[in-house]
Amino acid sequence: MQVKRLLYYFIFFAFLFLTTACGSKKESEKGVLTRPEMVNTLLDVYVTEQKIVMLNLPRDSAELLFKKLNAKVLESKNVSDSLLKKSFDYYLANPKELEEIYSALVDSLNLREQRSNAQPPVK
Repeated sequence: MQVKRLLYYFIFFAFLFLTTACGSKKESEKGVLTRPEMVNTLLDVYVTEQKIVMLNLPRDSAELLFKKLNAKVLESKNVSDSLLKKSFDYYLANPKELEEIYSALVDSLNLREQRSNAQPPVK
């Protein structure tokens, strides 16, 4: 499945962009994004990244464009880069919750793919 392959690429790039840290308190106590907020944010970041991949730009140009568009995505969600990193760090330290997030993310991506395939072509 192309969506799963692309998701693996996204996970790889997410690990490159975000650092890891330890923590064990509940997300509300830690000041991080909730699971649904994290899923929605990662979904938009992933879709943005894939749009850039489809442009077939040179790597350095793609990275610059991603940084700019990613900043706009985060701004539209009222999420700072530091909050996303802190949230990602929290969920990396809590693998069961991270698994739930990525499971929901894959489901959301599959649903989007099904919806786009079900729409009649625009003339």
